[in-house]
Amino acid sequence: MYSKNFSKAIDTVLKHEGGYNDIVGDAGGPTNFGVTLTTITSLKKDLNHDGRIDKLDIKSMTKQQAIDIYWDCYWKASYDALPIKTCVKVFDTAVNTGNNQAHKFLQRALNNLGSKLVDDGVIGQVTIAEIKKYSDLDIVKQFGVEQLEFYKGLVAKKPILKKFLAGWTNRANAIPNV
Repeated sequence: MYSKNFSKAIDTVLKHEGGYNDIVGDAGGPTNFGVTLTTITSLKKDLNHDGRIDKLDIKSMTKQQAIDIYWDCYWKASYDALPIKTCVKVFDTAVNTGNNQAHKFLQRALNNLGSKLVDDGVIGQVTIAEIKKYSDLDIVKQFGVEQLEFYKGLVAKKPILKKFLAGWTNRANAIPNV
């Protein structure tokens, strides 16, 4: 059912996302495996089948339900065209920041390496062609630079988010082990 790259990327996402939390100051609100209440509400997914979509659905979410949501909401067909480390990094970040933002990080990373892309958040043929000019590892390292700058910007705008910066920094600096 899932693509080969998706199956490889899942472990990284699950490692970074962990289980249930509902942390004060986290804009995501109740979250489990990186899936928010906002996400399941928009999908109209009553995961515990009690007739309501609420915090209890997030609490009761299984790992498999989360994986299905990753596939339906965050995985993009274009990811299968990416080198594996880049694929995992973009997907992992899409779960954390949203697809559009993760795609912009990729385009900015490519620009840092010498490309001249518009960071429009679309991984199309032009972006994929540019990816082929660089090593997978170089792309991932530059992607992490962009990702970390984004997180630092969030903290600068909302200092209450500083409590998340260490974890975000670890995530931005992580090189996928695939």
